[in-house]
Amino acid sequence: MPKAKAAAVTAPQTLEEANEWMLQLGQHQREHIRLETHRDDEMADIRNTYEGSLVPLEEHMARLQAGLQAYGEANKSALLADGKRTVFLTHGEMGWRTHPPKVSLSKIAELIERLKQLGKPQFLRTTETIDKEAILKHPEEASAIKGISIIKKETFFVEPYEKESTHAT
Repeated sequence: MPKAKAAAVTAPQTLEEANEWMLQLGQHQREHIRLETHRDDEMADIRNTYEGSLVPLEEHMARLQAGLQAYGEANKSALLADGKRTVFLTHGEMGWRTHPPKVSLSKIAELIERLKQLGKPQFLRTTETIDKEAILKHPEEASAIKGISIIKKETFFVEPYEKESTHAT
């Protein structure tokens, strides 16, 4: 597949023109920030308007759910006849989900040693990774090795001043 051509870029032709473009960029960035701030303030106002109505609903829903759970736990054997995991009610369903097993470990260093002593290598994993920090500490030595290259990247930046400036070019 052929590479797409990069779009032509219009560029200032003089330092004076570049300075004018920088002024415009700064003005646009400040307007963008102003509009974002205004939008965020309006969104916060909307959130605050509904927050007073949502909190009591959330509290009541939590009480209803806790009550349903208490009822379910107290009557679990009667509700789950025939090995069922779900109780179907007229207006919804409730039940118990079995989650996949998970492993909980404590005192990892001691546990690793214990597994080694017990001859249980199947429960240990050994991984080898390249130490990039060591390579960066010794770039000349490391870059002589086939497959390792040290990449230094340079990027262009534009940072207009936050306020309109009187700096001369």
